[in-house]
Amino acid sequence: MPLFAPKQLMSLDNAKGLWICCERGLLWLTDDGDDVILRGGERYRLVSTGRVVLEAVTIAQFTVSKHSVLTGEPTLPKHRERRRLLALSSRLRPSPG
Repeated sequence: MPLFAPKQLMSLDNAKGLWICCERGLLWLTDDGDDVILRGGERYRLVSTGRVVLEAVTIAQFTVSKHSVLTGEPTLPKHRERRRLLALSSRLRPSPG
């Protein structure tokens, strides 16, 4: 299970059907033009046949697999989350000086 630092990136190509299961932290991913926010305990099944980019917003631990390791309802794309996430990430940046 990778452990990513904030702002650490990962890209996946041809990953359609794979599951991203966020074990802890906060992940932001872009899949087929949709921004998806995953929090610890949430999962999402990729739909894109192109490139998918994942970014840790906070320290995050997750799995990428053919089968979901979490139970419950999958997380759906949240278009409105982008603004909220951008505001959060700007607060996490160190101030200059």
